[in-house]
Amino acid sequence: MKLFQIPNSPNWYFYAFLNGKRIRKSTKTADRKLAEQIADKYLKKYERAGTAESNIKLSAWCDLYVKHLTDSRKAENTILLYRRALKGFLDFIGDLPVNNYRREHLENYKDHRRAKWQATTVNLEIRAIKTAFNRAVDLNILEVNPFDRVKQFTVPKSQKRKFLTEEEIARLLKKTEHTELGSFIRLCLFTGCRSMSALALRWENIDFGLRTITFRNKPDNSENYTVPMNQDVFDLLSSLDKVDPIFPYTRSWTTHAVKKIFRKLKFPENLIQHSLRHTFASHLAMKGISMKILADLLGQSRERTAELYSHLDSTTLQKAVSLLNFGLLTSQLDEEE
Repeated sequence: MKLFQIPNSPNWYFYAFLNGKRIRKSTKTADRKLAEQIADKYLKKYERAGTAESNIKLSAWCDLYVKHLTDSRKAENTILLYRRALKGFLDFIGDLPVNNYRREHLENYKDHRRAKWQATTVNLEIRAIKTAFNRAVDLNILEVNPFDRVKQFTVPKSQKRKFLTEEEIARLLKKTEHTELGSFIRLCLFTGCRSMSALALRWENIDFGLRTITFRNKPDNSENYTVPMNQDVFDLLSSLDKVDPIFPYTRSWTTHAVKKIFRKLKFPENLIQHSLRHTFASHLAMKGISMKILADLLGQSRERTAELYSHLDSTTLQKAVSLLNFGLLTSQLDEEE
C-alpha cells in the first residue's frame, strides 16, 4: 500500500493490489497520519471479508438482493423490475461468481436488449443491474463494481405532448361519464395523484370536513401527502359507496382500461394513464401556478423542498386546485353538439 497526493488537491490517496487488482482510493483527508489509518482500515476490512462471499454466484446474490428490497419495503413494481432485469442478465451471460463479471458482459447484454427494446426500457434494466452490484460493493462482497463505466443509451428528449388538451379532456369525461372507470379517471385528473396512490385510497384518507385527501407515495406510508379537494373531487367522492377500497382494481387493469379508452377516442398513442397526472400539472402551470405549489400538490420531493413552500397555507392550495374546472368542459361540448 502506498500513499500519494495529486496536484491541486490537499487530500491523500492510496493504492494497493487486492486479489490482483490495483485499487486507488481517496482518504478524503489532508492529514497524513489519519490517511494512513483510513487506508489501513480499508484494507483490513477486505481481508476480513475473505473470499467466500466474493465467490457467491449471481443466482444466489439475486435472491439475497430481492430479499433486501422486500425487507426495505420497496414497491412491488420496483422489486419486479429488479428481479426481471437480474434474471434476464443471468439467463444471457450465465451464472458466474459475482466477482467474475466484467464490463463487457453488461455491454454485450445491453446491445442484445437494445435490438428488441426501446432505449428507455434497456436503461432501466442497466440501472437496476448496476445498483444490485453496488449493493455487493457496500457489503464487501465486491471490491469495485465492474459495471461502473457502462453507460446508458442516450435518449433524445421527446417533443410529443404528454398531457391532454381541453378538448380531449371534455371528450374523455363525456365518454366515461357514470362509469366506475370514469370515477377513477376523474380522481386522477382532478388531483394529479399517481394511479397507485388512487388505488391505495381508503375512506379513512378522506376528510370531508376539512375537504382534504391524504395520498400514499409509498406502501409503508413513509411519504404520505395531503391535498385539498376542489368541488369536482368533493362531489365525486360524495357520490361513491363508502366501501374500501374505494377503487377495487389492480394497476395493470386500470393501465389497460384507460389506454383502451384513449385509443377509442383516437388520442395520440403516446398518451397513457400517467398522462392524467401530467394533465393536472400542465394545465395548472399554464394558469400561472408556481412550481413550489405544484410540487406540494403532486407530493414531489417533500423532504428536500419542504422548506421552500412550508409557508403555503391551505387557502393558497385550495385556490390553486379551484382553478381547474374540467367539469365545465363537458357541458360546453354538449352545447356545441
